[in-house]
Amino acid sequence: MAVSAVFVLIGILYRNFTIDDAFIFLVYARHLATTGQMAFNLGEPVNAISSPLWFCISFLGYKLSSPLGSLDMPVLVMRLASGVFTWTAACLFVVLAFRLLSSAALRALAIALFLSDAWLWRWAFSGMEAGLAMLLVTVSLFLYTSRNSLFRFWSALLLMSIGALTRPELAVLSLLVMADYLRNVGAGRDRVQIPTAIISVLAAAVPVVLWLTFAHKTMHSVIPQTAAVKSGIVGRGESLRYAAQVLFASQPVAITLCAMGCIMFAWTRIARRSIAAETEHEHWRLLLPFGLWVVALPAFYVFRGYVPLARYLLMIMPCLVIVSVMSFEWMATHVAGVRRGIGALALGAGLAAWAVWGFVTVTRALPVSGGQMEKAYRVMGRWIREHTPQDARIAAGEIGTLGYYGDRYLIDCGGLVLPANQLPLWQRGPTTLLKAVKADYTLTPYDYRLAGVDYEPLLSWKVQGHRASMKRDWVNLVLYRSRWSQEGTR
Repeated sequence: MAVSAVFVLIGILYRNFTIDDAFIFLVYARHLATTGQMAFNLGEPVNAISSPLWFCISFLGYKLSSPLGSLDMPVLVMRLASGVFTWTAACLFVVLAFRLLSSAALRALAIALFLSDAWLWRWAFSGMEAGLAMLLVTVSLFLYTSRNSLFRFWSALLLMSIGALTRPELAVLSLLVMADYLRNVGAGRDRVQIPTAIISVLAAAVPVVLWLTFAHKTMHSVIPQTAAVKSGIVGRGESLRYAAQVLFASQPVAITLCAMGCIMFAWTRIARRSIAAETEHEHWRLLLPFGLWVVALPAFYVFRGYVPLARYLLMIMPCLVIVSVMSFEWMATHVAGVRRGIGALALGAGLAAWAVWGFVTVTRALPVSGGQMEKAYRVMGRWIREHTPQDARIAAGEIGTLGYYGDRYLIDCGGLVLPANQLPLWQRGPTTLLKAVKADYTLTPYDYRLAGVDYEPLLSWKVQGHRASMKRDWVNLVLYRSRWSQEGTR
């Protein structure tokens, strides 16, 4: 009941928030449902599907809701779907906390840390796959900490198949879990019958093979173009700073508890005696790959030069919270002062987590989650649909909402859905691309206007936007009609 009440409040606070990427999935879903094409721009099949399973859910949601006749209905369905997955992840986490933690105070602390994550609130009903990815991580953690060796084997396979189809990064976690499982098999702690293992692996491979076959047939590529376009977009130092900002804004108490546990463990080993035997608690041993995952995912983004968005890093949150509270439990077992005051300390940590949630929500999350930018794009998209020729070509940096409501050809200045003949031009810079394709209309806030071209402003909208969920900013959205002169065509 408490978890459900929290999610009702989340739905109220973030009732207007969605994200442009959600509409990209819906454009693909609409085109597949109505024309049979897997393309953002009809006639140009490009693989921009970074979450195949979420696309399948989007397609199903669109097919079920589009007959109602409103473009807004599929959006609502996908927002509710993401909320249901996130709510399910929260409920399963509560069950997991009761399984792994020994006292009521520690269970309450774990649940408080989970529910007080400001980015969880922001992305719960966003219409994206963040909740589904977090649910799969939680299911995997639940299976791997069970007493059944076969369930632990299935934990890795779940991540290799359904997980990787939800977020490709979950393949990294699947490798960590499988490596740890094989290590335990070698040590005699786990075993699985060979026929059962073969059947399980083949079953797990089926959805992956089906998607790869479908992607190759319909989009002529099994690798999403987003992987190349977004790689190296920022330097590693900037990516590391951004990841630290996101994590310390969401789970500072959990990170502090983990750090304290590591320091205390090291001090105990150095100053007193080896405690290897004491740390052979089964749950601690089984948490190893998930503890490594907390470090591995941000490191992956930093190494690849990606912007580690908050919705991506939510995939480590259940693991981070469990490891942190179990570290606190370990300190209570080995340090008398912590053991005596565990209830008061847990209460203080929980209150601190909710205080951080309040600060981040008020100063960062809510101000940029009012849906004003999406509303502006929605209004402009509808205007474009009603007032521009059907063969109009529109250049924009954010294409999802415009493409869904405007239903026109979009020149993607972000590079995500550009066809193969345009991508090399974009890699030399958006200016080179736009000189070649000659957009009929151009939409700021990303200023892609070219010298020598006359731009007539048609619509303008000033909204409070954001920069990757972290920095507030005022954005001027202006739709221009492009009038090409001789000089502008050179």
